[in-house]
Amino acid sequence: MISTYALPISFMYLAFGVFSTIIAVQHYRKPDLRECAINDFMMSGIYFFCSFVFPFMYMNTGISIEWENLFFLLADIVLYGFLGFLCYYIFREMLRARKNPDLKVERSYANLMRKNAGFTMDSKRDGLRKLLHLIPVAVILLLHFMSLALEPFLPAGITHRGLAYFGIVTIGYAFVAMFMLADTLRLINDNALFWLTPDWAHKWFASSLKESESQALISSIPVVLCLMPFLFGPFPVFVTVALVESIADAMASIIGKRWGRHKIKACPRKSWEGLVAGGVTAFAMTLLGFALVPWPAINVMQVFVIGVGNALVFAAIDVFSKRIMDNILNPLLCGAFMIVFIAIFGII
Repeated sequence: MISTYALPISFMYLAFGVFSTIIAVQHYRKPDLRECAINDFMMSGIYFFCSFVFPFMYMNTGISIEWENLFFLLADIVLYGFLGFLCYYIFREMLRARKNPDLKVERSYANLMRKNAGFTMDSKRDGLRKLLHLIPVAVILLLHFMSLALEPFLPAGITHRGLAYFGIVTIGYAFVAMFMLADTLRLINDNALFWLTPDWAHKWFASSLKESESQALISSIPVVLCLMPFLFGPFPVFVTVALVESIADAMASIIGKRWGRHKIKACPRKSWEGLVAGGVTAFAMTLLGFALVPWPAINVMQVFVIGVGNALVFAAIDVFSKRIMDNILNPLLCGAFMIVFIAIFGII
């Protein structure tokens, strides 16, 4: 039975999926932005998926119906309260522009792009940008180990896994909501509503957007959003996907940009040094994931095979993915590979 307290957040993500679809259609109608539309449509699908599965997120955690309802209610309060807090700043910009209509031009996206015309994403800034992608996996591990430490003190009807899921999903969905709201105002209707975004959004976009991303959904969102489907699989798989997505991609980028000398013919933007660094890191993160969250059903040899598979999947994405963002494909395909592997061998 679906908890009615889960529906408000499901509707929120349904709305995000609709907005992402509108942006995708608008991009598809412009030949020069059709490559952006591919990623936009994929993001729409993930939003719709997250909207559909959210009510079932506590299905295998062992918590009681009462605690499930309470967690959903608390998540509603947190996310809608946070969204209301963000909307306050949007409303404030509306009032400011009503008093001074010139602000619409001054704070427009076109004006931001003009001011940012000389911006270059150097290796140091890009490395910092990639390191920020470590935040999701750090939050996941922190909440996992905190919930384990609290397990002896938890009341009846609640499990450490249910408590960890509550924290992970509430924080993750709030993060996505914040950036999706800003991105919707930035991209929808040819950037016409960007002047409504608060100052923090202007500073973030000015300092982190590459020129190729100026009309695309930001890459920070799929870093979190594409992890959510794997919450419904074994928890070690979820943790491993987060580690591979965050750390392997960061290492490939940092090593490739700093020490990459030998370019790959199939993809001249990439180097062999970065590719090897990413593949080796994907393998290492697989071992680390299953070490941090042990799973008795799987043996060491199987973990090594999964690690090699993740390294190969990561390398293939790095070389051959030219139109779809790595941040979408890495978690989805590495996670799918692990799920298929453990299903074939009857581990679950």
